[in-house]
Amino acid sequence: MWKSEESISQVERCLVETRTESDCQIFIGTMEKFSCIKSGAKCPLNVKSSSSEISSFSMNLSVAADSLLSIEVKREVSSYICKIFILDKYKNKVKSGQSENKFSVNELLSVPLTFSKDYLMKNKEYFLPNDELTIHCEIILPGANIDEIEYIFDCEDTQARNTDVSSEEHQIKSLTTLTDDWISMFREGILCDAKLKTATETFPVHTVVLSARSPIFKSMFTNDMKEKVNHCVDIDDLDADTLGRMLLFMYSDTLDDLKYESAKSLYFAADKYNIVSLRQRCSNFLKQNLLQSNCLDILLLADKHQDKDLKYAVQNYITKNDEAVLFSDEWRNLEENNSRLTTEVFRFIYMKNRRN
Repeated sequence: MWKSEESISQVERCLVETRTESDCQIFIGTMEKFSCIKSGAKCPLNVKSSSSEISSFSMNLSVAADSLLSIEVKREVSSYICKIFILDKYKNKVKSGQSENKFSVNELLSVPLTFSKDYLMKNKEYFLPNDELTIHCEIILPGANIDEIEYIFDCEDTQARNTDVSSEEHQIKSLTTLTDDWISMFREGILCDAKLKTATETFPVHTVVLSARSPIFKSMFTNDMKEKVNHCVDIDDLDADTLGRMLLFMYSDTLDDLKYESAKSLYFAADKYNIVSLRQRCSNFLKQNLLQSNCLDILLLADKHQDKDLKYAVQNYITKNDEAVLFSDEWRNLEENNSRLTTEVFRFIYMKNRRN
């Protein structure tokens, strides 16, 4: 490189090439009378799409014996990424599964869903309007289109041009995003029209944000309930820290510095207010942080909230670590206080080992 005070007047030609693009095809599949589907069934979805490839595409919904769901996709290409979303009653996309595979043409791809049939039925008002399940499937095909862009520049102006680019990048980085703006509105209490009150702290909030993120809050603020009249909601079963984290997630879709205890508290809050994405994020965190010291605690949590997905993960963990868990003092306490649950675990271990 040359020093900035040196002058170079040579004209140079620069050829830049590279721009990779992917083709995304969207298919919408619907399943009517979802509640009538039996365990072990495999049902074709009614698929619609504006894509010209719809004739070579199909989707099936499979229900396992333990209520777990999966989507089987058939597409006449050998490599693609498949993203699965469930559309809620507001037509919002809730991410439910993803798979990236390379396999033979016409081979079925099975994508496990993060939600079980039991969970969808429990939240049917949100996920199953008129008892109909709607799947949004994105098929992303890899591709590469190369653009060639030719620049001719005078090298003695390079420093000045680099300075301009640097300045422009700085200006772009300084621009706030929509999320930053919403967080600022929340933290500064700007134009808030309601309050959430815990035993120790009160949080000014925007009813439009809470209503968009939670059908429970939407019902409070749109129907003739005391919360709508008083513009205040008393939160008796959440501490201020948990409520603050929940609200930050509702405004920003982010979780900061999540730990085991805060994940448990947020899981409870998300389940109570039907914030599905937050509940799933907390559930995933708990699954990824299963330990001998906390697995029975998480088992009780999953059983209490009828979360079969989380419960299955815990039972599977106990099966793999049965000696350490089943001979612990915590397990003996659980046997004394909840024999039904320990019997379920023993049955799970027996059936799992029998299959193997």
